[in-house]
Parts: sequence; structure tokens; C-alpha cells
Amino acid sequence: MKFSSFTKPQLTFWLMTIIFLSITILGRLIPEGMFVDGLVYSSIARNLAIGKGSFWHLYYCAPFTDHPPLGMSLESFLFMLIGDTYFTEKIFSAIIWLITIWVMITFWKRININEIGRAHV
Repeated sequence: MKFSSFTKPQLTFWLMTIIFLSITILGRLIPEGMFVDGLVYSSIARNLAIGKGSFWHLYYCAPFTDHPPLGMSLESFLFMLIGDTYFTEKIFSAIIWLITIWVMITFWKRININEIGRAHV
């Protein structure tokens, strides 16, 4: 995808979308601190990283069965790679945000295919 292939309105739309999403998401990623849910999920992911619990048997203070384990298990890999720091949760959130944006763009392109078969962006 080249900038030269965009018309002026398309380029303006893309830039405004990126700026809006960046302002909304970065405002939540940068401040120090998390809500209670984020603390619980991070604690469970950290416990998985240090060997407490397993994929199917998550452990918080007691066995935790309130949510599916995939997100916390993925975050536990970051705790294993980066370590137990404040930024581990923020990096995980940023990665998930980027993946979500990529999936949205991919679906958007598939939905907006014109008759020629070229993506209409």
C-alpha cells in the first residue's frame, strides 16, 4: 500500500482514523496504573509465567474460572520474555491493539472488494 495510490480524500480519511485511534488508545496505554480487572489478569498471567497454575487451571488467590484462559496465557509468554515489570502489561496491550487494527483493516479490505477484484481502499 503506497501513499501515492491514495486519492486526497482517502489519504485524509486514513490519517484522521489513525490519529483518532492513536489518541484514544495511547491515552489509555501511557498512564501509570490499571483498573482492577487488568491487575487480576496480569497477576494470573504472571502466576502462569512462574509456574503457578496451568492453561486450564488458572490460579489467582484460588482457582480462577471467571474467564477463558487464552488472553492470560498469551500474556504469560511476555512475562517469561520481558520479566515482571510494569511495562509488560502495557506492551501486551499495545500488541493486542495492533493485531486488532490489522484484523479490522484486513476484514475491511475483504468486504470492500470491487468488481475488478482489487481492494477498494
